[in-house]
Amino acid sequence: MECEGIRFFMSVILVIFLALFLWAVSPVGILFFSSVRILFSKSSSMLKRRLAWVAQIIAFLTWSSVMFLLLIIYIDSVSYKILNLGGDVLNLAIISGCAFFIVMILVVFIEKMICSGDVKKSKNNDNKINSKKIKSGGIKQKVRRKLKDNLKEIIDDEIERRL
Repeated sequence: MECEGIRFFMSVILVIFLALFLWAVSPVGILFFSSVRILFSKSSSMLKRRLAWVAQIIAFLTWSSVMFLLLIIYIDSVSYKILNLGGDVLNLAIISGCAFFIVMILVVFIEKMICSGDVKKSKNNDNKINSKKIKSGGIKQKVRRKLKDNLKEIIDDEIERRL
């Protein structure tokens, strides 16, 4: 009796993982994971990163529209039976869709943690470099370096704004 329960549980888990694989190779999964690849790359430009964020938003919207359709079909199969769809396949599609959503949220959370860590590291490195520059030289050189750094920041901001 216990063995049958374990077999049923294992078969359901196997089917859910297969459905997760189908979600991953669907257009939603391909769009999402290709944007993840760009965001985890250290050498990608800011424009590519922004496009990857837009692609992830589109993937989330596409996932939500597919799940909305699946839920409409599920409600129809329970209540009205107009479409005559439903059963175990529909239930597993909804469960695996929710599991895929959890996977997407976890990946975005990891991206956020990595991006915030990179920003903190770059700020710490910039502060160390600036403190070393200020310590050496006279007042005239300090003012000159500070003006150069401010001009570089203004130029970089203007370039990013125009891109």
